[in-house]
Amino acid sequence: MKIKDFFSSLVIKTNNFVKQNRKKTILIGVGILAIILLSVFVFGGSNDNETTQTAVVSLTTGDFSKTIDVVGNVKAVPSATITWGTSGTVGEINYQIGDSVTSGDVIAKLADNSISASILEAQTSLLEARYNLELVKTSNADFQNAAQALEDAEYDYRKKEDDRDYWNFNGTTQKTLDEARQLYHELDNQVWDLQNQYDALSTDDPNAETVNGELQEAIFNRDKALRNLNYLLGHAYDHSVETDYIEYEIAKADLQEARINYQRYMDNSEEIAAAQAKVQALENTVNSASIIAPFDGVITNIFMNKGETVTSGSEAIQLDNLNNLVIEISVSEVDVKDIHIGQDVVITFDAIPNKEYQGKVANISQSGNDSSGIVEFRVSNTVTNPDDQIKPGFTAIASILIQNTQNAVLVPNLAIQSINGESVVMVVDEEGKVTPLPVEIESSNESFSILKGSPLSEGDKVALEITPETYSLMDMRGTMMNSGNLFGN
Repeated sequence: MKIKDFFSSLVIKTNNFVKQNRKKTILIGVGILAIILLSVFVFGGSNDNETTQTAVVSLTTGDFSKTIDVVGNVKAVPSATITWGTSGTVGEINYQIGDSVTSGDVIAKLADNSISASILEAQTSLLEARYNLELVKTSNADFQNAAQALEDAEYDYRKKEDDRDYWNFNGTTQKTLDEARQLYHELDNQVWDLQNQYDALSTDDPNAETVNGELQEAIFNRDKALRNLNYLLGHAYDHSVETDYIEYEIAKADLQEARINYQRYMDNSEEIAAAQAKVQALENTVNSASIIAPFDGVITNIFMNKGETVTSGSEAIQLDNLNNLVIEISVSEVDVKDIHIGQDVVITFDAIPNKEYQGKVANISQSGNDSSGIVEFRVSNTVTNPDDQIKPGFTAIASILIQNTQNAVLVPNLAIQSINGESVVMVVDEEGKVTPLPVEIESSNESFSILKGSPLSEGDKVALEITPETYSLMDMRGTMMNSGNLFGN
């Protein structure tokens, strides 16, 4: 194939690439695909058996993007397979697959005539234990008084807080008001100290003039702080306002003290703790005859039927929180250094063709796992725009955007040669003279590279060395890959 035929094919395939879906190993912005072919120089013959041909292209600028693509699976967080805690016959199933439940909902129960005597005894004992718990709490006079004091303190605190906030006509943040008020009071105290010093001096004291100067400056600063405080409030900081602020601070301190007292009685009440433990143990025994939702979610599978005999440990249901879907992937130790929490992720699914979902890197494990000699790190990615089509267990491809450089000078990889172990670009001047330019590669994707130090500019001409093997490889890749490179169909 002649070189002009190759570049005609290249232009056609480039245009087709722009129209393709974004499901590829390396993302290349549309802007970078417009390589302007200026001329073709043929060294050697002009027949189809030429071994090497050289083309000159003009460099362009565009968006340079690079991704890490990894296959993973969809998981719901949290997700749980809930099992029976005892043996018996399934008496009732209150929900179906696809139903939403909230934490504490009773999903299924064993028939009363099939549960053990110990559970029936626990049901009776639980009522008595709960009664005893309340009795212990109410008979504890100190605890009761502390609880009442806490309730009163909380009420008084809320009231004083409302009184204080009433004066904030401008809606200024409380932090800003507190800082301005503190500054005003500090300066006001400084004025009082200097005033007392000045009053203690006689008129002929040589220090009187100095102290008076400091006093006047302090008065000026205090008044300035007061004006600022008035401005922030939208109201004069007068005696009424100051009183409400002081009463609020007192109520806040009282509330803190009441909380400490209440907690002290709670922590020291061994009777209450023992009674609570007994209630919890009995509840666990009674609940073993039921399947209770441990969190909000959707029932995605049911492993039992009404009337079926089950044993302790038998699977009952699968519960998933479908509002929090994550894509878990394993990334090699070579790539994990380029991944950071918050990076954008494009997610596609084999089961949902022709559709892309957006996501974010949410978590990166801090220790790797050795898998057949390859150290990999677990990376979790959230789906920010999920819908009902996504199901836990789906296979997903997560494309993590690790680099996106805008307006970069794009150097085709075919223009970079290795000479004596050094990367070189053949630069062509206006007269057609070729000069080798040593370069350092900053980053490369499948088709382009960007260079360190910007040694080349938009419009510079560089030579591409094309061999029949090079073209055959690119043509094969363009035929076999759905949309993975510049030469894809």
